Amino acid sequence: MKNRLSGKATFIFLGAVLVLVFTAVVYAQGQDSSGKSGLEGKDPLLYDAQGYASNNNVSTEEALRQFQLQDIAGKLDAELSMNETETFAGLWLEHN
Repeated sequence: MKNRLSGKATFIFLGAVLVLVFTAVVYAQGQDSSGKSGLEGKDPLLYDAQGYASNNNVSTEEALRQFQLQDIAGKLDAELSMNETETFAGLWLEHN
């Protein structure tokens, strides 16, 4: 019985430690060393474009161009959804 209790206590303790570690890691993401948001004072679109460019092996300029095209497609989707309800079923973007 004593072994069971110490096993449960160990399990609960380790679970609590893991929760604290993951909470600290998640909280720390997106902050610089001063505790401020990593985006403070930066253009969010440029920040996203730099991340997209890095992940997709394209230039930041190409990422910004693709974001602009996505914005245009979104506006087209909204307009067609509103004005062509009988015939328009939606659109999607394919990424190569």
